[in-house]
Amino acid sequence: MRTNGLHNSYKIPRDTGKVFFSEKAYSASAFLKYQFNLYKSIYNAVPCYITMQNRDFFITQANKKVFSDFGIITGKHCYKVYKGSNIKCSNCCVDRSFRDSKPHLQEESVILHGEIGYFLVQSFPVFDEYRHITHVIEIATDITGIKRAEKLTVIGQTMSEIAHNIKNVISLMDAGTYIVNSGLMHGEQEKIRKGWSMIQGNIQRLSDTVICLLNYAKDKPSITGPVTINEILEDIAASIKEKLDNEHIRLKISLDKGIKTISGDRNGLYHAILNLANNARDACIMDKGKKAHYTVSIKSGNYRGTGCLVSIKDNGCGIPQKNRGKIFKGYFTTKHDSGTGIGLLTTEKIITGHGCRITFASSKNGTAFSIYLPYRRH
Repeated sequence: MRTNGLHNSYKIPRDTGKVFFSEKAYSASAFLKYQFNLYKSIYNAVPCYITMQNRDFFITQANKKVFSDFGIITGKHCYKVYKGSNIKCSNCCVDRSFRDSKPHLQEESVILHGEIGYFLVQSFPVFDEYRHITHVIEIATDITGIKRAEKLTVIGQTMSEIAHNIKNVISLMDAGTYIVNSGLMHGEQEKIRKGWSMIQGNIQRLSDTVICLLNYAKDKPSITGPVTINEILEDIAASIKEKLDNEHIRLKISLDKGIKTISGDRNGLYHAILNLANNARDACIMDKGKKAHYTVSIKSGNYRGTGCLVSIKDNGCGIPQKNRGKIFKGYFTTKHDSGTGIGLLTTEKIITGHGCRITFASSKNGTAFSIYLPYRRH
């Protein structure tokens, strides 16, 4: 038997949760209200961040967990809420769901309680009766704890590689010391210069390795206040110019004097961008002989008044297609004994830890890394 189109096997609980009545005692509207309240309770009870977004990426609905951890967010752009950014993410899964009508899944870094966090984000398109997408539901699961455990695993894996790297560095320093001593004994200045150059270069390699590991081990950036990006870029250009000159690689620097300061950890940003510049130099060295000229370019510019863009570009060997998905993940290097495998991992961590974004494009003609740094009040 059916009543009001509903099968009589449905039982609707009273508020006590102990006594049950047949649906005959309820109207269809009461049943639907009960169902709505049930779904609403589940919606607010799940330990995930659930939002509904329109085509302009405004959050139109959200569950309690979103409001609890991010405050009043309806009517705000999702990238403003989660990233503190003023522009849409370059690889937004909500955008992709709007474009291809399919669900998508990816990892994202966010700013949660003033610290960097990591979400596993899923997007699902919502259709109207005409199969037009009206909204996209985004479900984000906090995987920060998992990522931290993964970080420890990466550090553990990397330590053995670093130990091997340090062993090689020490061997080269021993060779440099031998050449210096030989030069001193025989009064040969050229030998002394050559040996001392070997020692200095390998001291720098050890220093870079330690700084890289320390930066990666940090849980969050040390926010110190206003940062002038152009000053950082000028310092980086000065620090690598001699190395580039020795390799006959041209340095081009173009700075927009109109960009504003940002808020952040100057030391962290310096090392993150310096790592990109050194990688650009390495890419040119690894490609030597295949092109007539090699250039490393450092550029800053204003982006629509919302932030500044920093670009580090080279015309070196490029990143092979098969490796492009690996460069920000775990232990990965193409530099063999001269690489630790955590340089770009650390760079990405520092950049995203500031609520900024880093992207890259690469081909056989070279690679360009771009960093978007939003303006904020200090």
